[in-house]
Amino acid sequence: MKVKADCASCLMNRALSALEKSGADELTKFTVVKQVITNLNEAFNEEAVPAKLEYVDMQMLKSKTGNDDPYVQVKQKANVIAKSALKSITKKFDRNSEGDFGELVRLSIAANGLEFDVQGYTVSDRLLSSPLPPLVIDHTHQLWEDLNKATRVAFVLDNVGEHLFDLKLAEFMSYHADVEVFAKKIPLLNDVTERELASEMPERLSAAYYEPKAIGITWENFEHEYDFVYAKGMANYETLTEGEPIVPVYHALMVKCRPIALSVNAPVGSGVLIKRQHQ
Repeated sequence: MKVKADCASCLMNRALSALEKSGADELTKFTVVKQVITNLNEAFNEEAVPAKLEYVDMQMLKSKTGNDDPYVQVKQKANVIAKSALKSITKKFDRNSEGDFGELVRLSIAANGLEFDVQGYTVSDRLLSSPLPPLVIDHTHQLWEDLNKATRVAFVLDNVGEHLFDLKLAEFMSYHADVEVFAKKIPLLNDVTERELASEMPERLSAAYYEPKAIGITWENFEHEYDFVYAKGMANYETLTEGEPIVPVYHALMVKCRPIALSVNAPVGSGVLIKRQHQ
């Protein structure tokens, strides 16, 4: 997905927020902001991808501040909210039920709304409360059919907190196909990384830890063949929509900004599950 005009102010806002979280002094903040402005001046054009621009900014910011994980407190906050919400879900999910599968998909997508640093977006107090709202774009039935024909599936995680719901969905999927869960080796924003995931992985799942080349995963990060990819979040949407899909990909996300809303044709605040495949 290419940038929209809105992305410039969002990139700057995210850098300022990350600087505040990093504990940087005023001189370092000024130095980093000047470099972000330079980066935008040099690379912000109609063909730029927001998740790739932000990757450059965040790598530079971490280097200048010496803080490898400025979002650690944000991740802790999201984890607390997610764990509290999970405790209220006492239902046993029937792994042969398409209806139960759809409920887990909606939970996974609703949990993508645990995002505290998107310009113009506020986390709803009822984000993970029942009843869950319907998806505005809903390809769950196609996903269920593809899952029941699949041998191997790639499940790409996004942020800490929501990943607890994602692991429940991935484990459900693992009764129908082999599931490999993807997480970054290093943090960039509030990403799930090897650090958080290693102790939480269900035994039925395997993990793939990749070196990010953008805020979202890129097609070159997949080393094996899969029947399809289930990709969480906006950043993974931004990167995996670059070029034709190598395999079918299901984008599962809450729409949290206008550029994404324009791209998927769904309103801000809505949940979507969209299947894309090679034409």
